[in-house]
Amino acid sequence: MRLLTLAALTLLASLTHAQIVPAPERKEGEGPYTQLILRNVTVINGAGAPAFGPADVVIEGNRITDVAIVGFPGVPVNPQKRPVLREGGREMDLSGHYLMPGIVDMHAHIAGKDQGVTARCGRMCAGWSPSRKAAGTDP
Repeated sequence: MRLLTLAALTLLASLTHAQIVPAPERKEGEGPYTQLILRNVTVINGAGAPAFGPADVVIEGNRITDVAIVGFPGVPVNPQKRPVLREGGREMDLSGHYLMPGIVDMHAHIAGKDQGVTARCGRMCAGWSPSRKAAGTDP
């Protein structure tokens, strides 16, 4: 029985691994850009305020440098309020999309054997990223 279970688990693992597509080489893709403007996005600021937009979000040097409200829902966008795209930059129209800050779990019990699996691996496998242990000792 153990041999049959081991064979089934090995087969399942190999089928699961076969479905994983490798990441593209770093030379593929677009960018980096000197400036990236996300146009017509609805922004959730993460501080409890209502979402707002449409807005143009400007990113330069991996930092958000400007969030310009360019209109209101159901009202045409005012082109004079739009940030200007610089040479070497890229803009993306994200009408109908939302933009929000990354969510960080600041109260996580990520150490200990009581959770049954390595806690950090378990969280990463479940899609929890990132997680930060605010106090205590590292495992």
